[in-house]
Amino acid sequence: MTGKPIHHSVLLKIKETKDQYTLSKEERKTNIKGAFALTDTVNLKGKRVLLVDDLYTTGQTSREAARILYRGKVASVVFFALARTP
Repeated sequence: MTGKPIHHSVLLKIKETKDQYTLSKEERKTNIKGAFALTDTVNLKGKRVLLVDDLYTTGQTSREAARILYRGKVASVVFFALARTP
């Protein structure tokens, strides 16, 4: 609808993790650290990225994903979640 490209496979999960919602805040940080890598399918340098996830609890998954995207030299990352835990 916006005419902007959608890339579903920019981030690759490279580490098996437990479900974040089952863990404490500190466990979530450790669990997700190093879980993602960038694929070489798209050059993101200087791009603005909208990162979409299904559930936001503490933000550890989005922080880790954004950290990897910034390593790929993106200009900015905006995060959107479909649901948030109370």
